[in-house]
Amino acid sequence: MRRPLKATVVAMAVLGLASLAIALGVEGTGRAVHSRDAYAARATAALRGVGHETGLDIRAPLPKGFARPTTANATLTGSYNWAGYADTSSTAQFFTKVTAKWKVPAITCTPEDRVMSDWVGLDGATTSTTTVEQTGTLGQCYEGTAKYWTWYEMYPATPASNLVGTTVKAGDTITATVLRSGTSYKLTIVDATTAGNNVTVTKTCTLAKCVDKSAEWVVERPAFSIGITPLAQFKTASHFSAAKATGGGKSGVISTFPDLQIEMFDAEGNYVLGTPSVLNATGNGFGVTWKNSY
Repeated sequence: MRRPLKATVVAMAVLGLASLAIALGVEGTGRAVHSRDAYAARATAALRGVGHETGLDIRAPLPKGFARPTTANATLTGSYNWAGYADTSSTAQFFTKVTAKWKVPAITCTPEDRVMSDWVGLDGATTSTTTVEQTGTLGQCYEGTAKYWTWYEMYPATPASNLVGTTVKAGDTITATVLRSGTSYKLTIVDATTAGNNVTVTKTCTLAKCVDKSAEWVVERPAFSIGITPLAQFKTASHFSAAKATGGGKSGVISTFPDLQIEMFDAEGNYVLGTPSVLNATGNGFGVTWKNSY
């Protein structure tokens, strides 16, 4: 997970870069962008340079008068690049496990490059850290063709460095888990439908760096080095099921712990890009519906 993208296209306009952001189909970081960056963004192979951003470190305020069905006891909040749920705690090293199942959503492609990712993870939803330990699936419209992968990420490595499944198809049944024991993290993803996309890796992170105050179930629009990508269109809601976490030695579903219901907005906070449903009756599942790309 890279550093937070705190600026918006509005900030880029001040720098005279708004037209470049539109041409590349990304929302900018506000830093100076040179012609070689534009060339690289166009010339790279699919997914090269893609990273995931700390969703709630770039929190988007909910627009005035915003009203949305909200899960009981959940806190509704906004993000520029996340949609889903996150359980949180004020205690360091509180969470030790997160898991869920989903079917890889089919994405509808246009000539514009667009990306969406479903994942579970620890450690990404609090402002006290920029680390994340996560694994999931990714769909990209690349030159008008839908491509799918499984991946994992341990900050600061990007998921493009850890694409482990290249034969993933829309509709594949996925189970993803992140399990922590002390400073050791076991990241596992299983594609029960198509062979060759499974992975189990073990990585380490110090207690001071990876504080594990959150567990997440998220649909994300990732980022290139110059900004957040447009969200790929998925017609059928992306559904998470069997979603569980272990925190403070207690295993439970999403609703067991204090949770955030996260709505994804455009860079100026004017309209919704991705919206999560309320949790199901057992508190272990929800859907995310695509509304717009950027």
